[in-house]
Amino acid sequence: MNIIYIGSLCFAGGLYMVLQTRFMTSLSPALAITLLLAVLLLGIVFKREKYFLLHNFFWLCFFLLLGVVSGLRVEPSAAQRLQPYFNKEIVFIGRLEPLNFKEQNGYVSCVLQYSQLQYGNDAQYFDGRLRLNLKREEIFASQKNTAQEEIFSHELVVQGTLKQIRDFRNPGSFQGELYNRLHNIGGRLHKARILTVAKQPAQFEHENVFSQCSAWLDWEQWQQSLAITNWRLRQALQQKLGDEHGALLSSMLFGGSSALSEETREIFTANGLSHLLSVSGTHLLLLAGFLQAVSGKIAPAKRKLLVTLCLSLYALLCGLKPPVLRALVMSTVFLYGGRGGRRGSMLCLTALVLLTIKPLWLLDISFQLSFGAAAGLIWLLPACLKLFPQWLPQPLAECIAVTLATQLAALPLLVENFHQFSLVAFISNLLLTPTLEVAVLAAVLGLIFFGCGKVFAGFTIVTAVNNFFSELCFGSSQFLLEQVLVQGKFLGALPYSQIVIGSVPLFCVLLYYLGLGIWADVACLQFLRNWERRAFLLCIAAIVFTLQIWAQFSLQPLTAYFLDVGQGDCVVLVTPKGQVIVYDTGGLQGLDTGKYIIAPFLRSLDKNKIDKLFLSHYDYDHVGGVAELLQQVEVQELVLPQETLNENNLSLAAKILQIAQDRGVTITLAEQGKAWQLDEATSLNILVPASFEQNNHQTLNGNDASTILLLHHTYGSVLLTGDLGSAKEALLGVGKITVFKAAHHGSKNSNSTELLRELQPQITVISCGADNRYGHPHAEVLSRLQNVGSKILRTDLHGCIKIVFEEKLRCFTYRQNCFRELQVDN
Repeated sequence: MNIIYIGSLCFAGGLYMVLQTRFMTSLSPALAITLLLAVLLLGIVFKREKYFLLHNFFWLCFFLLLGVVSGLRVEPSAAQRLQPYFNKEIVFIGRLEPLNFKEQNGYVSCVLQYSQLQYGNDAQYFDGRLRLNLKREEIFASQKNTAQEEIFSHELVVQGTLKQIRDFRNPGSFQGELYNRLHNIGGRLHKARILTVAKQPAQFEHENVFSQCSAWLDWEQWQQSLAITNWRLRQALQQKLGDEHGALLSSMLFGGSSALSEETREIFTANGLSHLLSVSGTHLLLLAGFLQAVSGKIAPAKRKLLVTLCLSLYALLCGLKPPVLRALVMSTVFLYGGRGGRRGSMLCLTALVLLTIKPLWLLDISFQLSFGAAAGLIWLLPACLKLFPQWLPQPLAECIAVTLATQLAALPLLVENFHQFSLVAFISNLLLTPTLEVAVLAAVLGLIFFGCGKVFAGFTIVTAVNNFFSELCFGSSQFLLEQVLVQGKFLGALPYSQIVIGSVPLFCVLLYYLGLGIWADVACLQFLRNWERRAFLLCIAAIVFTLQIWAQFSLQPLTAYFLDVGQGDCVVLVTPKGQVIVYDTGGLQGLDTGKYIIAPFLRSLDKNKIDKLFLSHYDYDHVGGVAELLQQVEVQELVLPQETLNENNLSLAAKILQIAQDRGVTITLAEQGKAWQLDEATSLNILVPASFEQNNHQTLNGNDASTILLLHHTYGSVLLTGDLGSAKEALLGVGKITVFKAAHHGSKNSNSTELLRELQPQITVISCGADNRYGHPHAEVLSRLQNVGSKILRTDLHGCIKIVFEEKLRCFTYRQNCFRELQVDN
C-alpha cells in the first residue's frame, strides 16, 4: 500500500483537528516540532526491510504531526489583529483592488488592501484587507484628466470608523467568517473618506537604475499591474458584449462572479456548472485537456511545454491569485506527474507541500475542488473510459469520461457545501460546457482582434479588418452564451432536476471515497481480489443506503431552531415525524433572508418542504423573506395574521398573497383557539390578540396584531409572541413554559415583569441584530429575565440556537460552522 497516500490522509487529519476541532492547540509549537523530528529520526533508523510495520508506523506519525505543526503555525486572522481598533476612528494606507470595485448609485463598493494603519500616535505595519464604501466623486476628484484605472495604482490614505464584519451564523448559509479569514479581510470602514491620494511612479518610471531594478523585483507591483490588466479586459468584454454576457464571460475567463445577475447565477447552480464561474482546478484541467486535443500532432514533450506556457499566461491574466496558482500547480502535476501511481503520489505530495505553506487552504472549497478534479482525472478517468463501448468515437468517449470522473470526485464536496445535487449536471456538463468553451474561445479571439485594431489604429485597412473579425467573434460568442442560458434555464426547470441532500456525516464521505477507490482499482487498493472488491462495494453501498433510510424515517426529538437573521425573527420547528413549522422569516435590506438563509438552512436539514408557515404580522423584519421563500421551497399552508393593513405594508402583503396563490399554497387566516395535533406528543395552538378585546370582530395593526404560537410537547413547550406589547401580554394567561422567544427582540416595551413571572421560562431566546440602532435587547429586559432565573441566549452573540426537547433539555449554539452544546440546568 502506498505510504504517501495514507500519509497524506494522516496529514490532512492532523491539520483538520487543529483548525476545526481545536484539538491539541494547547500543545506548544516547540514540543510539537521536537516530537516531529523524533518521529522522523525513528522512521529513518528503523529500516523498511527489517522493521516494516514500525517503519510505516513512524512515518505515518510523522505525517500526522506535520499536519498538527502546520495547523499550530497558523497566524491570527486579520480580524483578530484589528480587534483592539474596532469602533475607533482609524487611518489606513493602501490601494484599492481593481477586481473588487463595484459602482452603484453614486457610491463605490470596494476593497482596500492596506499595509499600514494609524490610531493617534500609534502606527502599525501589517497587511490586510478592508471593505468600504466611498463616494465616486471623491475617488476620481483628483484625476479628472487621467484614465479611470490609474486610481488603482495610487496609494490612498483613508479614514473612518473601523467596524467588525457581522456574518449570519446558520447551518447551510454562506460561511462569511471563513471566507473573510481565507481572504485576509479584517473588517469594514464605516463612513470612510479619502484624506489624500499619493500617485505612485509607474513600474518603469524611476529616478535611477537601482530603483528601477527594485521595481522590477517588487512582487506586489507586478500583482497590481496584472490586476489592472485583468480589470481592463473585463471592461472591454462588458463594453463589447453588454453587462450581462460580459460579466458571464469575465467570470468564466478570470474568475469572480460578483457582477453576475441572480438569474444567471441560479441557472449555473441548477445545472451543476457553478465551478465554471471561478478559476479552479476543474477550469484549468478542462483547458489543459482542450489544448492537448487541438495540439495532438505536436510531439508529446513539446505539447506539454506549450500547454504549460499557455496555462501560465492564462494564470498571469487572471492576476496570479492564490486559487489560480493552486489550479496551475495541480494542472502541472497532471501534465508532468507521469502515469498511474506515480502521478497520484505527485499529486498528494504537491497538496501536502501547499497545505504546509498555507494550512488554511484545507478549508477552502476552491482548493478542495481543484484537488478533487485532478484526483478524479488521475484515479477515476481510466475506470470511466472502460465503461464505454469500442464503437463510440474516442473524442466523445474521453469527453464523457472526463465529465463523469470530475463529477464523481467532486460530488461529496458539492453536497457538503450546497446540500443539493443536480440530476441534470452530467447532461449539462456534457452539452453546455463545450458550447461555453467555444464561446470563451470566440471571445478571446475577439479580444485579440480588438487589441490588434488598437495597436494598428493608424492603418485604415488593417484596423477595418481587425474590427470586422472582432465583431464577428464577439457576436458569435454572444449568440452561444444566449443559447446556453436558454437551454440551461430549460434543463434547470425540469421536474426533479435537483434533489436535496442534507449534511452528510464525515464517515459516509470516507466510505464513498473508499468505494470509489475500490471500484477504480487505484494503486493502493490493488491487493484486493475481485470477489473481495465486490464484497466491499456491496457492504459500503448497504451501509450508506441504510444510514440514509434511517435518517429519513427514524423518529427524531422535537427540535427548535432560532435562526440568526439579524434584527428580525425566524423560528423553525421540526417535529419528531419530520414536519417543518416556520414562524416568521426575518427581513433585511440588501439580503433576502428567505433565499440566502432559510432555504439553505432547510436544505442542510435535508428538508425541501414547509408544512406550515406562520406570519406573526407584516413588519418587514418579520416577513421580508416570505416572497422568495415561497419560490424556493414548497409550502403547504400559509397562515396569515389578523392585521389591519396600511400603506406601509399593503404592497408587501399583496405580493405575498399573489405568490402564494400562484404557487398553489393553501392560505388560511389565524383564528383564536385553532389547534393542530402534529403527533401523539406534539400540539400547536394559535392565540390571536384581536380576540382579547371585548369586541371579538375588532382587528389590530402593528406589533399588537402579532399572531401568537404556543407549542406543547411531552418534554416542554415553546411560546412565540412576535412583537406583542406589554398591554396585550397581560391577557395571554398561558402559564409556565419551557422556552420563550422574547417579544420584540428584547424591547423594554414588551416582556413585562408580570408576564415573565407567569411564564417562568427555563430558557429565553432573544433574536436581534448585532449593534442594532434600537439598543435591543434593553438592559431592563435582561435584568427582568435574570430575576426570574431564565437562561438567556441571543442570536447576535451565539448565532443560530438549537434546542432539543428530550428528557433532559439540550441546547446548542452555532459557532465555527458547527453546533456546540451549552450546559442547561434542567
